[in-house]
Amino acid sequence: MKVLVLKNVWKSYGDDIQVIKGADLTVEKGELAFILGRSGSGKTTLLEIIAGLEKPDKGNVEIDGFDITHSVRSDVSRIRLTKIGFIFQQHNLIEELTVMENIYLPLKIRGEKGYKKNAEEIIKMLNMEYMKDRIVKDLSLGEHQRVAIARALLMKPSIILADEPTASLDRQNARKVAELLEEIHKKHKATILIVSHDRIFDDMEGNRYLLNDGKLEKMTSDKWREMLERG
Repeated sequence: MKVLVLKNVWKSYGDDIQVIKGADLTVEKGELAFILGRSGSGKTTLLEIIAGLEKPDKGNVEIDGFDITHSVRSDVSRIRLTKIGFIFQQHNLIEELTVMENIYLPLKIRGEKGYKKNAEEIIKMLNMEYMKDRIVKDLSLGEHQRVAIARALLMKPSIILADEPTASLDRQNARKVAELLEEIHKKHKATILIVSHDRIFDDMEGNRYLLNDGKLEKMTSDKWREMLERG
C-alpha cells in the first residue's frame, strides 16, 4: 500500500533559485526511507511540501491516496493532523509544561476524548515513564527530541516525517534518537521518512534517495556502498 506518492514535483523561489526539479518518490506502508543530501540542498523544502506546509509550483503529493496539492487548506490541515507525524529540527515544545502535557496537548486542543490515556500508551511504549512528570525546560536536548518523537506518534499517523532529527544533538544522544526511530520502525511497523545528512544513519536498513541539484535519485545498494567507501 502506497502511503506517500510524489509525482513530478517542482519548487522554485523567485526566478533564479530552482530548489526541486521534478522529484518523484513512493513510500510504501511500513517502509523506512531516507532523503540524503548536503546542507542547503533543499531537503527541508521537499519535506515541507510533503507535509503540505509548502505548495509546489507543479506536481502532485498524495498521502494515503489524498491529493494535498490541489485541496483546500482546511482539508490539507486535517490530513496533516490525522495522517502525518512531523518531527521538526526545532522541537517546538512548551518549556513550562511537563513531558506528559506536551505529548497530549495536540489532542487536548482538538477536544479529543481519552487524550491522557493515549499519551500514557505512547510514553509506556517508548519507555519514558521515568520522565513523564518532568518539566520540559529541565530536560537534555536528547530528551527533548524523545518527547517530540512521542508527540509525533500520538495520532498513530500514516507516516512520520523527521527533519534532521539529530542535527542539534551530540553523538551519544544522536545515536539514542537514531536507535529509537529504528526501534519504532521495526517493532511497530511505522512508516518513517527521515531527511538528514548525518552519517549516524549509515548502517540503518532502508531505502535511500539522494537529493542533488534539485533532483531526487534512488540509491542502489552498490551505489550506496560506493558512497560510504568514498566517505
